[in-house]
Amino acid sequence: MTTDNERSASEFGRASRRAAAARSGRKKKSARPRKGPTPPRRRPDLPTARFGEQSGDEEVMKLSTPSDVRAAVPHLIGFRPERSLVFLGLTGGRHRLAVTGRIDAPMGAADAEHCADSVAAVVLRTDARQVLVAYFGPLPTATGHESDSEERDLADESTVRDLAGLIEDRLGEAGVEVVAWVWEATEGRRRADETRAPSPVEVASVVAGHRTFGSRAELAEQIAARPSAMRPVIAETIARLDALRLPTEDLFEGFEDLLDLRGQWDDDIRTLPPLTGQQAALCCLALDRFPIRDVLIGSIALAQEPSYEDLWSEVLHIAPEESIAPVASVLAIEVYLKGNGVLARCALERALRSNPDYSLAHLIQNSLDSGLPPDAVRAGFASAMAQIQQDAAN
Repeated sequence: MTTDNERSASEFGRASRRAAAARSGRKKKSARPRKGPTPPRRRPDLPTARFGEQSGDEEVMKLSTPSDVRAAVPHLIGFRPERSLVFLGLTGGRHRLAVTGRIDAPMGAADAEHCADSVAAVVLRTDARQVLVAYFGPLPTATGHESDSEERDLADESTVRDLAGLIEDRLGEAGVEVVAWVWEATEGRRRADETRAPSPVEVASVVAGHRTFGSRAELAEQIAARPSAMRPVIAETIARLDALRLPTEDLFEGFEDLLDLRGQWDDDIRTLPPLTGQQAALCCLALDRFPIRDVLIGSIALAQEPSYEDLWSEVLHIAPEESIAPVASVLAIEVYLKGNGVLARCALERALRSNPDYSLAHLIQNSLDSGLPPDAVRAGFASAMAQIQQDAAN
C-alpha cells in the first residue's frame, strides 16, 4: 500500500489572489449507496473546506459540495488518483485545509487498519483533527467507460464502503474525526466532469504554474529513464573520473561551476542547453560523494541554492542505473521541501529501485511515512548543515 503526501495548499493560496473568485456552492448531501451495507456514520451535510493564507486581502477558496472536492483533488495532489482514498485534513471551526494526502484504497480489514494508521500519522503532525475522505475508483479507459468491468468497479467501491466504519473507528481512537465521505457518482460523473466549468482550485493551479497529470504513472514518467545513446558514454566517463581519484575539493569545485552555469541560464530566462555526457557524469559522481551531497542538501534546506529540480530530472533521464540513487534522493528532498510529496515519493521509488540499500532514500522515506511536514525536514537538514560548518571551522 502506498501513500502520497500533499502538494502544499499554501501555493494555491498565494496563486488565488490572481485567480477568479471561488464560487460558494450549495451544500449537498453526501451520496449514499443504492443498496448493500449501511454506510459509515457521517454528518448529513458536507462541511465547507477552506484554504488560502488567512490574510486580509487573501482569496480563500471553498470546497462546499462533493463536486467541488472531486474537481479540486487532482490539482491538490498533482494527478488524478485511482483506486484511492484522498484525505483532506481540516482544522478550526471554519474547516481550514491543513493537509492533503492520498493512500491506496483498502481491500480488506488489515488494509483498512493500516490506511487509518497512516492517515492519522500524517494528520496528527498538523493542527488538524478532522478529515474529509474522498474515494476515487479506476481511471476511465480509452472506451470512455470506468473500466472493462463496471461490476468490479462497483464491487471495489462497495468493499471500501464496508470498511469505512472500521477506518472511522481506528481514526477516532487516534483522535481524528471523519466529518464526511465523498463517494464516486456511479452514473453521469464522467459526462459531468467533461462539461463542468473550471474549478477555482484548477484556475489557481494554472496561475501558480503547476501541471496536473492524468495519473500517478504519468507523473512518475517525468523522472523515468529515457532511451539515450549518451548512457554508456556517461558510464564510461564516470568510471574514468573515478579512476583518477579526484580530491573531493576539486570535484566540488567542478560541480559548483556546473551549478553556477545552470543558474546563469535560469537567470537569463533562456532555454537550457541539453546536458553533455561529461556534465551528467559530474553530477552523478559529485552526488555520490557524501561531503558534497550533504553540503548541497544543507544549502537547499537553508534556501541558499536556486531550484535544480530540472537538472536532477534531466540527469535521471539519461544516467546509468547504478548512478541513479544519489540523484533521485536529492531530487526527492528538494521537491518535498517545496511541498510536493507525490513527486518526492516517485523519486524515492526510483532511487530504491536503483539501490535498495541506499540509506538516504530510506531516511527520507521514513520521514514521509511518519507524516513529518516539510518544515520539520528542512529544520533537520539545516541543523545538520550547521554542524557540518562548525566541524569544518574547527
